[in-house]
Amino acid sequence: MSLLLDSELAYLNDQARVAAFKAAIADVVRAGDVVFDVRCGSGLLGLFACQAGARRVYVLNDNGMAGVAVEIARDNGFAGRVEAVEGQPQRLRLPEQVDVIVADLMGRMGYEAGIFAICAQARRLLRPGGNIIPARMEFAIAPVEAVRAWQRMDFWRGRAAGFNLNAAARNAANTAYAEMFEVEQFLAEPAVVAAADLVLASPRMVVRGRKCFEVRREGTLHGVAGWFAARLSPQISLTNCPSHASHVASACAFLPVAEAVAVAAGDRVEVQLDLIPAQGMIAWQIEVTGATSARLRHATLDGLLISRADLRRINPDYAPALDRWGQARRTALNLCDGQRSTAAISAALLERHPDLFAALEDAAAFVGEVLMAYAR
Repeated sequence: MSLLLDSELAYLNDQARVAAFKAAIADVVRAGDVVFDVRCGSGLLGLFACQAGARRVYVLNDNGMAGVAVEIARDNGFAGRVEAVEGQPQRLRLPEQVDVIVADLMGRMGYEAGIFAICAQARRLLRPGGNIIPARMEFAIAPVEAVRAWQRMDFWRGRAAGFNLNAAARNAANTAYAEMFEVEQFLAEPAVVAAADLVLASPRMVVRGRKCFEVRREGTLHGVAGWFAARLSPQISLTNCPSHASHVASACAFLPVAEAVAVAAGDRVEVQLDLIPAQGMIAWQIEVTGATSARLRHATLDGLLISRADLRRINPDYAPALDRWGQARRTALNLCDGQRSTAAISAALLERHPDLFAALEDAAAFVGEVLMAYAR
């Protein structure tokens, strides 16, 4: 729990972020509205919704913080108006439809924490004509000179402790890194390359964009910096753009090139992004023309660490069978009939799978994991 609180502490201390959401919620939420906070943390956004006149705020309990959020709401005069709910967004049922969904899950380029997938799943809970905060997200980029960030990737093409690490180089070159940038690192003027509406987002949505930049100074192209600009309400926006006067305290994304490219003023750098927000996948293709020519292509799909066994399991022709632990999980689920107690299920599991559990406590811990995910 302390690590969750530490994360929330950093969030609460991000004054630009907090101020933007407070203003946007006041702009969108109306007296009597029902609000759903998809990832509540300490419940701050729910408190803002109550201040704006929300009749009810549902906060999703996905990490234990929702109970804390309800208590904080009570301690601040909103007893009975904030309610914790259990479940995954795609399976969740609420007693009523909601007027506003609010989800602050934005960092780096905005999509990495799954906000598009989560909003697409939760949208069925939204009444017709309801609102989502944020409503729209833009993806902005700039070619950058970033020696330190690039060296994190290039490290894997060298040696450490006397050993060759090159087997990991391909994965490292196809990874989107978190990085803080200074405006002086930009090789060209930043630009928005693509945009997407969360109100219309689907899990299969693909966002594509292409932008041509003119290099403004001599330097070395190490990759592309990327960030988000989110429209929270018609009047309020939020961004982590390094050049924005009131940007939030969130790192940007660094999309490296495997080979650094020397560039000069007047050179052109064309960047194409292909983004699947709901799956957290991005591909970037960079073409440099001018004094130096280069064409480089990268994709986080190529950076995934996937074993041969995992590849075999996702093959459409693969005929899966449960291993011993899968069979034990099936046993536990079948025993959840609304009649047996947790203790009885644990005892039955130990009896049926004595090769997996050394003691009743071990079986009970396993049952607890199953119940946390699927019981009601």
